[in-house]
Amino acid sequence: MILPMPKPTLAFAVFVLLANGMTCHTINEDDLVGKYRFEKDSVRVELQIKQDHTFTETLTDAGINSNVSGTWKYWDGPRNLNLHDVFVPFVPLGTKQVHIRKTNFGSHVDPCGGTLCLGIDDDNELRFVKK
Repeated sequence: MILPMPKPTLAFAVFVLLANGMTCHTINEDDLVGKYRFEKDSVRVELQIKQDHTFTETLTDAGINSNVSGTWKYWDGPRNLNLHDVFVPFVPLGTKQVHIRKTNFGSHVDPCGGTLCLGIDDDNELRFVKK
């Protein structure tokens, strides 16, 4: 027995329009410019992405401060941001404690909660959030 398709409601139509707008929105370089923050355990990282394709970063780990600066590139197609010589948080296998390493880093850029997030891990548990 084939049941008739229910008629779409106004709420459903609005949901579809908003969902399509969120997933199809182009994120350009101007959108990336600003301050991002990561904070977990005793680690706090503040990342300032600048219009001139440079960044500054301040790391606080167990009360010790470090600063770095470097350059960045962005590709909208895959929404990938590459940062050169940056502190990146990670959790080693078998532990739950956040550690930091200085590296060249590629991050996926995603909308999150009305702002942007830079994903650090595949599970999106570690991420920089734009403030």
